[in-house]
Amino acid sequence: MKNTWQQLKPYYQVKIRKASHKYNSAKRLKYTLMASSGWYDLKLNTISSLLMYTDTASYDVNGADIMYGNEFLKQESND
Repeated sequence: MKNTWQQLKPYYQVKIRKASHKYNSAKRLKYTLMASSGWYDLKLNTISSLLMYTDTASYDVNGADIMYGNEFLKQESND
């Protein structure tokens, strides 16, 4: 089973990696994503940090993106 970091789209992983070189809180975000087993494990504060470090404005995402991670997670194939 993949953790949330592995499920994250590469674009967002790169943005967080770059921010983690500058900010310790971005590094904590990365470790929090690595420790969670799914989007459902994340607190709203963590999702807010994800928006901040990926330069994503809250008005660019909808409720489903916040609740289920649709915008941020790779689509799983049901093969």
